[in-house]
Amino acid sequence: IITVINSSSDNQAATTGDTLIKVDNNVTTVLVSTFFTDTDPAYSDPESDPLDSIRIDSISRANTGQYLYLGVAVTAGQVISKASLDGGDFTHIGTFDSDISTDSLEFSLRDSGSLIWVS
Repeated sequence: IITVINSSSDNQAATTGDTLIKVDNNVTTVLVSTFFTDTDPAYSDPESDPLDSIRIDSISRANTGQYLYLGVAVTAGQVISKASLDGGDFTHIGTFDSDISTDSLEFSLRDSGSLIWVS
């Protein structure tokens, strides 16, 4: 006997917000997964699925610091897994200038259940 049950309860995408990190100049910051889930509004998933990965959507050309993945400058479209984030593979190196500056990038993320990218 084979029984097929059709379900309308497909796994839904997570939601997330923006994050702001303040650091001093000439400081290396390890960007772990909580930087992408402790957002405003906070990361939320209807099924409580954890973060799977982030995707770099764009990087500001006005940045004076650097975002690096495994020591190499990140590029738009690059995907970084939660395990790699928590392993310390994604970093930001602040500018060496004494000026106040803002470095920014846009990212999307996906949860481990739906695997749908959201920003």
